[in-house]
Amino acid sequence: MPLPAAANVAQMQTLQTIEEKKQFVGNMIYPCIQQAYGDIYVGKITGMLLDEKVVNLDLLVTDQKYLS
Repeated sequence: MPLPAAANVAQMQTLQTIEEKKQFVGNMIYPCIQQAYGDIYVGKITGMLLDEKVVNLDLLVTDQKYLS
């Protein structure tokens, strides 16, 4: 599963609220998950990752193993 573009990741540091960060991360990882798992499960998987309290949002977009 490919990581989001590094230029986009840098923009994430400017976000203030957790909800803004979740929305931004969700938009970045959605295409990666879609490519790996297809259209049927992409929304569910993305939503589950973003709603999980133990998931590190920064690692989702910077660490290949963590995202996978």
